[in-house]
Amino acid sequence: MCCELIKCTVKMILYFINFIMFIVAIALMAAGGEILSGQSDDWSEFYDSRSWGGWCLALGIFMFILSIFGCCGTSSGKKRYLMPFSLVLLVLAIATATLAGAIIKFDNSLTDAKDADWEDLSGDTKTAAEDLEKAWNKAWDNADDAEATDDDYHWLYKWANENCDEDTLDDDSWVACRDPLVDEIHEYASPVAGTTTTVAVCEFLLVVGCIYLMCTREKKDKK
Repeated sequence: MCCELIKCTVKMILYFINFIMFIVAIALMAAGGEILSGQSDDWSEFYDSRSWGGWCLALGIFMFILSIFGCCGTSSGKKRYLMPFSLVLLVLAIATATLAGAIIKFDNSLTDAKDADWEDLSGDTKTAAEDLEKAWNKAWDNADDAEATDDDYHWLYKWANENCDEDTLDDDSWVACRDPLVDEIHEYASPVAGTTTTVAVCEFLLVVGCIYLMCTREKKDKK
């Protein structure tokens, strides 16, 4: 009785996850098709070429096929479906956990750089600070090159005028904005890292669920 309850619970969770993956896959394929067709200019803020459309379409097709494998495997419990599905989930879980660790490491390094007043930095702290400075300078240069009117003021200038030190902003935008920029990154990095960690744990649990269904099916076939 207890085993059947566990089996039904695992199946319900896997069906729900595969349904979500199916919906996301359809959305990605639709977005990729729209970008590739060039029907909408609304995407121009988010991509430089139509290669992004190809990536969206490819990812959507991959997730669509994966969700089909997951549904078939959940229904039948057969290894031919659950094995590739669980292997992909395992790879995604490892990648997600790695991403969460990288976000936490980067956030902590920037916080350490700020606490040290950006002086005598070394190791990961120095690398993170240099990477952020390069990214900021590139974004600031792009904002300078952008054609903008008073009604269409570049968002980076708006943020800088609201958050940075006005006395040094014109002379050195990086020095003026680095502390509030780190605070802004920390505000978003913490919940993103927490969410990413939670997703990684869920993916690992789904792999365990797939293994449980395969073992249950194997025992049933032996009987």
